[in-house]
Amino acid sequence: MNFVNNSKEICVVGIGGAGTNSINRIFNFSEGRFYTIAINTDLSHLNSIRSDKKIYINIPGGTGGIPEIGASAAYRAREDIQNSLKGFGIIFIISGFGGGTGTGATIEITKMALETGALVINIVTIPFKAEGSRYRRAIDGIKALSKISKTLIVMDNNRLLKITPRYLPIEKAFATMDQLIFWIVFSFHEMLFNASNFHISFSEVKKLLMEGGYSTILYNEGTIDSIDETIKGLINNSLIEVNLSKSTSAIVFVMMGEEPSLEIFIRKIVGGISTLLGRNESITPGILIDSSLENKIRILAIITNVGIPIFGENLEKKEILRV
Repeated sequence: MNFVNNSKEICVVGIGGAGTNSINRIFNFSEGRFYTIAINTDLSHLNSIRSDKKIYINIPGGTGGIPEIGASAAYRAREDIQNSLKGFGIIFIISGFGGGTGTGATIEITKMALETGALVINIVTIPFKAEGSRYRRAIDGIKALSKISKTLIVMDNNRLLKITPRYLPIEKAFATMDQLIFWIVFSFHEMLFNASNFHISFSEVKKLLMEGGYSTILYNEGTIDSIDETIKGLINNSLIEVNLSKSTSAIVFVMMGEEPSLEIFIRKIVGGISTLLGRNESITPGILIDSSLENKIRILAIITNVGIPIFGENLEKKEILRV
């Protein structure tokens, strides 16, 4: 599929309570850049969400936290969902796992999205360990989703306890997570639709992410004068414990206020991230100059095929990045 300068080539789908909450914030941030779809079994909650389209999957009495019920409901609503997913080049599917709707419906809706031929990227959040059975249900659900998902980005709510201020209100803490999700989608929009000296084409992105497996996102902001510290901060902002040395590829997208020298861009930024990845096979760099940023710099790295210990990987302690 060839992209044109049309923001509606990107669709962002939120499933369940957590997923539609994310859609609500993304809709407010996006200023019409993406097409947003909210899908839920809770009608009252769905009515409170702002999005371009809403799909109510009716389950009398709710899912009761049972993923199979959520999956069945999504399947029954497949005609409406399938028609809503047609015509996009990239589909992001955002959901919180642990309950019935997000955990169950996401797998069915991901199958529908893949059938359209779009590049489908799943972004899934894991509940806090203190939530007990919800946490265990989420882990099992993500393992099941990984069998069909092309690229699966996992974010762990437990990391919010480490990267956000101790007394930050709950709403603002989750807004931090949604802000990062927005920057993921926004960065895709900018690197695909805005030409630059290091432009990343859709065909390159699709080739890398069609077999991205378990993936992670590293994001940080800083200034041109503090590039080294900004790159180091990428790891500190990680929202999942990962083993980067297993990665096979990465996309590095940089937004800056002024054109950098090749030495800064290639050696410091791309080279610095390459060092984090060990024997990474391929790094695809992209850069966009936005004068409104002045001396600021934003770096987004999508690292594919990473190791994630909580999914049962038996990694040596020295291999795991604990931050």
